Amino acid sequence: AVVSTQSGHYGQATCDVAYALETIEYCENAIEQSAAGDITFYPVQAGQKARSPCPFNNDSYAVRQCNAQAEWEEPDITECDSINTGKIKKITVESEDSVNDLKEKTKDTNVIAPKDIEIVVSKMKGDEMKHVFNSSTTTSIKGLAENSMAVMSNMMVASRSSPTNQKTKNQIVDSIEYVALLALEHLKYDDETVDFSTEASDVILVKEAARSLSPIGNENIKINLNGSSNIQNLAALIYKDNKAFKPPLNKSRGNSFIAGKVVGLKHTKREGDTTDDSISFKMKFDFPDLKNPDKKPRQKVLKECHFYQPESDSWSTAGCTSTVAEDGSVECECNHMTSFAVILSVEENKVPMWLSNLVLGINVTFCILTLLCTLPFRTFRVRKMTIIQSHSILSLCLLCITWFLMQDLELSESEPAYENTSCKAIAFIAHYFLIATFSWIFCCSLTLKSQIVDAVKSFGKKNKYLVKKCVLFGYGFPLLIPSLAFLMDFLMKKYTTEGQEIHYIQKMACWYEDIWIYSFILFPIYVFFIINIVCFIKIMRVIGNARRSSDGSSQRKVVKAGFALAFTQGLPWVMHPGALTDGAAEVFQYLFLITFGLQGIGLFVFNVLFQEEVLKNLCGLLNVKPPPIFLSVVPSKQRRTPNSQTGETSLGTARNSSGNADKLYSNNFTLTSVAATAVEKSIYQDSSYYNELHESSVVTEHKSDDTYSQLDRTRGTTRELGGSNTDLLEKPLPSPRGVVNFVAGIRTYNNFAGHRSPIPGETEKPDHQGPPFV
Repeated sequence: AVVSTQSGHYGQATCDVAYALETIEYCENAIEQSAAGDITFYPVQAGQKARSPCPFNNDSYAVRQCNAQAEWEEPDITECDSINTGKIKKITVESEDSVNDLKEKTKDTNVIAPKDIEIVVSKMKGDEMKHVFNSSTTTSIKGLAENSMAVMSNMMVASRSSPTNQKTKNQIVDSIEYVALLALEHLKYDDETVDFSTEASDVILVKEAARSLSPIGNENIKINLNGSSNIQNLAALIYKDNKAFKPPLNKSRGNSFIAGKVVGLKHTKREGDTTDDSISFKMKFDFPDLKNPDKKPRQKVLKECHFYQPESDSWSTAGCTSTVAEDGSVECECNHMTSFAVILSVEENKVPMWLSNLVLGINVTFCILTLLCTLPFRTFRVRKMTIIQSHSILSLCLLCITWFLMQDLELSESEPAYENTSCKAIAFIAHYFLIATFSWIFCCSLTLKSQIVDAVKSFGKKNKYLVKKCVLFGYGFPLLIPSLAFLMDFLMKKYTTEGQEIHYIQKMACWYEDIWIYSFILFPIYVFFIINIVCFIKIMRVIGNARRSSDGSSQRKVVKAGFALAFTQGLPWVMHPGALTDGAAEVFQYLFLITFGLQGIGLFVFNVLFQEEVLKNLCGLLNVKPPPIFLSVVPSKQRRTPNSQTGETSLGTARNSSGNADKLYSNNFTLTSVAATAVEKSIYQDSSYYNELHESSVVTEHKSDDTYSQLDRTRGTTRELGGSNTDLLEKPLPSPRGVVNFVAGIRTYNNFAGHRSPIPGETEKPDHQGPPFV
């Protein structure tokens, strides 16, 4: 409360009180109509429970939770009696008449409370029922079996409308199977085949089932027993409603559900043979849901035989094999008996298949075009950077092809994808080329960094084994990642219990499970990605510094380099984690496809259209003129003409005609000068052209005038950087090896006779300016 005091009339104080009320969410008053009567739940705050006395037994309470969203959940009335609870408790199951009486008392399933279900289940599964079957004097067991099953059928129907937990439902199924087993053990002489139907299930009891010549079951279920199995009598329980069984979990991005009906099987062993537990049978499921599943075109479907495990409320395939016929029916062959069903799983496809194939096709097409524009020509093929980039593009192309094969692979409807040999082989190859693509991009980044950022250190040094090292790393290292993933998959299958293992491949589709994508795909990719980004930033800083000593055309080079590197840094994989989430997965899947599809186009644009040499060569073959938009604005011969006043070139500041230029040059200036040259040739070309031209290059820094006196005593040949071939001052002396010394744009060389090609960035200059530098 906020209290303010003001002076009122006659000097008296008055208080203005303002109350700040906090909004509290709560569940409103609700009346629950249940088998235990009408129960009133009074308002409670969100997150709390409401307790209300049971109508027919006030000493017990019904409990209802008000969740965080201020909404009522299902009430718990397990402690509440119904109007018939007292009558049901009084019935003692000791004869067929008592079973009939219990059937009548539970006939109205709308007034059967969860507490009534527990009482009836305990009566029907106790020793009393065994005594009733043992004391039966009728010539057929059908009447007693049908009445007993009717009682349990009432319980199953009541559990659908009454809030019953899964444990109680499992107890109902267990009681039904127990009664069926009692009926099998007490089949009379006239009971060859006993079949009847209740509201919850169809029941078929077969005497000497192994000798049956015709399949056991109905039009939708056909059971064939192996004659060598230790089976004498057989009970088939075809449940009409599957709500008593917990639905299967959707583990692999697919919608899984029970197709058709659940079939429970119980049997008795051959008389006198209690040691042989061998069981073998085939059961054919022929339901319309199996033949015509609700799915989209090209959507993958998996049909598998499962059995229900009530102790864990789960479905398992252990001991069963599945075979899908051409008509869509499923045949299950199992070695044990319990409750069986066919689990139908439909692949969850958020992105159309045609769009994914289109993206992969675009990438493959432009990757091949890029390779065809460079590799066939020796001028480009001998360059180390071109070789490295070509391997990267080739890996991306092969990756797209293997992904296309993965998603279009025909999978069996009865076999999970992780058990398909072809799928595992293609997945391994695709994983290999994915890591190989980023390994080669990593080699490209390091090579560019060494040629541009470390230009001063690496200039003149020959790295003969650069390509061989990259081949060893680019194709050797990627073998490690998928091999390790396969090894982990094998170990998990071997040392984990069934149902807990996480397979390398999904169950529904030939694709990787999410946990393997995070650990063995995204993790190494992001490591490469971070390293490449660091190299990219360093490269762009040097390029930006080099622009200060070059003309405006360097801006075009900066853009080329930036985009060329950005498109090869794995931008699509930044979007991929979002595609694995449940919220905006569809949006991120489309973003991943769009950015991934632009990779091939980007490689073609930056390696062909924005590379003048390649573009001019291609246009020359086609006899067409290169589009001006892709050419530099300033002709190449005019880009590095030295300033007539200052003698400044793109490689640095040469001495002017008056000889007043600085004699001392810092390392930063030398780095900028050489980097400008490296930028020109390194992004799409190879610096080995001028590295191999001169066996040794040394960048030096002169800090005194002793050099000039030394030059006067040396018979050498000197020339400023940018001089022509005719600018020889004197004939060079013989020397065992040529030496080229760069000093802020001035070069002297020995033992060089005849003509030579100027190094990149030189401009012909007829007049010598300033004293020569060594």
